[in-house]
Amino acid sequence: MAEPKRRIIDLNANGGGLTTIYATWVIRRMEIRESLFTAAGAANVPQGLSYYIADDGTANGFTTQFATVPPTASESGAIPNEIVIGSEFSAHGREGIPIGAGPQPIVGGDTTLGTKMCQLQSFTATPTSVEVLEYA
Repeated sequence: MAEPKRRIIDLNANGGGLTTIYATWVIRRMEIRESLFTAAGAANVPQGLSYYIADDGTANGFTTQFATVPPTASESGAIPNEIVIGSEFSAHGREGIPIGAGPQPIVGGDTTLGTKMCQLQSFTATPTSVEVLEYA
């Protein structure tokens, strides 16, 4: 698998709005995990994540809430569970099937958003940050 495209995104606390993560290019796999740094480079303490995904077993997706919990004191500095969407394995060829695409230009000079992959926020009342890795 080639090197992923990486970005850090700051999230709202659990009382704030959900942050939507979109694909920024054609991807086969996306990994989302809490970052020890914010997008500005400041230190971040993992809080756990509340999230919604498209493939949640409901008709329209983005309905069932899932969560990764914050680390305990004995796990201080540990990164909580990651959210993995897609697969690196395929029944045909050497890589997984495409699961999302980035923004696309449309007539009139506008652009559509990329594929909506996940909606999330901090598990606690404290904001947090995530590192998003997109694999082509």
